[in-house]
Amino acid sequence: MLSALPPASTPPSPARGVAGGSDVSPTLNAAVIPTLESLMERACDGDARAYEVLFHRMAPAIYRYVLRRVRAPGMAEEITQTAMYKVWSARAMFQRGARVEPWVYQIAHNAMIDALRAQKRRRERLTREGDVPEPEVIAHEGDALDGLDDAQRNLLTQCIDALPTVQREALIAMKVEGRSAREIAESQGLSVSAIKVRAFRAYQTLRAAFGQSLTLQRRDGSAP
Repeated sequence: MLSALPPASTPPSPARGVAGGSDVSPTLNAAVIPTLESLMERACDGDARAYEVLFHRMAPAIYRYVLRRVRAPGMAEEITQTAMYKVWSARAMFQRGARVEPWVYQIAHNAMIDALRAQKRRRERLTREGDVPEPEVIAHEGDALDGLDDAQRNLLTQCIDALPTVQREALIAMKVEGRSAREIAESQGLSVSAIKVRAFRAYQTLRAAFGQSLTLQRRDGSAP
C-alpha cells in the first residue's frame, strides 16, 4: 500500500493505497477544493497536511501512468511511492507559480527510468552468475534512453526545460503523461490542431537544441 510519508514532517498515513484507483482525496477545507498549485505552495512551506492531500490527488494517476509502461503492479507501486516521496523531498526545487502536474509527471518519469535501469543491471548480474533472470519489463521510454549516459540525460532535461512554456507543457503531456491531443485540448479549452502544432514545434526545437548541445559536448570532451 502506498502512503504519504515525507521524512521531515510526517502526516497521517492515508488509509488506502492507489492500486485501487481511487481519486477521492481528503480536503483541507470541505467547502473549498484546493488546486494542485495551492497545495504545492503550502507543501513548499512545510505543510505536511497539504502534501498528504496532494498525494491523494496525484498518486492514483501517477500509478496508472507508470503501470501502463512497466506492466507490473508491484513495480509500479514502488516507483509511484518513490516519485511521490521525491515530490516532498525536492519541494524546494519547485518553481512557485508553475503548473504542478508536468513537474510531478517528470519526477515520476525519471523515477521509472531509474528503476528500469536498475532492474536491467540486476538482470545482467544474475545472468552472469548463472541464475535465472527476472522476466523482462518493456517500456518504450526506458528503451529510448538506454543509449544515453547520465551527462546526456541531464543535457536532454536542460533542453526540455529551455523550451517555451506552452511547447514544453504540450510535449510533456503527450510524451511523458501519455495523454492524447484531444484530452489536452479539452482540458485547456484549445483545438486539437493547436495542441498538435505546439507538440510538433516543441519536438523540432528539442531535437535541434539537443543535437547541437550534444555536438558541442562531444567536441569539448575530445578537445586536448
